[in-house]
Amino acid sequence: MSESVIAHIRRVAPTLLIAMLVTSCVRGVDGTAKPAAGLVPRPVTGEAIQQVLPEAGQLSQLLGQSIVADDIREPPKFGGIDDMPNGVFASAKNTPRECGGVVGLLQQNPYRGSTVKNFIEHDFASGRSTRPVKVAVVYAGVVALAKAADADELFGTFSHQWAGCDGKTMSIFKQDGTLNQTRKIISVRAADSVLVANFQTTSSDGYMIMTSHALGIRVNCIVEVEVGFQNEYQSPVLVGTGDPDISALQIAHTMMDKVSELS
Repeated sequence: MSESVIAHIRRVAPTLLIAMLVTSCVRGVDGTAKPAAGLVPRPVTGEAIQQVLPEAGQLSQLLGQSIVADDIREPPKFGGIDDMPNGVFASAKNTPRECGGVVGLLQQNPYRGSTVKNFIEHDFASGRSTRPVKVAVVYAGVVALAKAADADELFGTFSHQWAGCDGKTMSIFKQDGTLNQTRKIISVRAADSVLVANFQTTSSDGYMIMTSHALGIRVNCIVEVEVGFQNEYQSPVLVGTGDPDISALQIAHTMMDKVSELS
């Protein structure tokens, strides 16, 4: 091989390498960036999971009403498993305990024994409106595990737990031992790597609110979403397109797509 040919190869090799790296990520028919065939998605951990959270504008569009980040009252919470909330399990009287992860968002107990690296949770609330709105609050969070296989195993465990809680009611007590509220699980279903449970919370004074809880898996991440609806959310005079059957599911898929883009 002549010296001129060798020199040419040396000049173009870096360009070819860059081209190969760029084309290792392709876009699906929906426009979502996905790893090329044969490449294993990278786990998403650390501060990168903040990018998985939905934005207020995205939530407003999905729910057909103004949604704002509740940063002043509840700034985003980031940490490890010991920093995760565990209020549903605070009292030993709260039963059935196997359903705590169904009626509580990002609860610490169900994740114990898994390889949790980080978690993040952010609260959103309804924005200003001249008319009553359907959705009162949205809670969204991400739990990053060490690897995708760990997330798959945990999701399988959650799937069995959630299915077994369909139709059950969890009673939650105050520190003084008196009943605080009940959370009746109305329905549980699985669709496209997402579990969705609708439950009705009834406080001790009789106030009721409907909540939809979605839990999805993508790569090494578990995403969780709760959408809390106004008591009269079915009224046609209320502003918004929120629906307990689809809203939390849609938000979960939005977050799962972000995991794919980051991995």
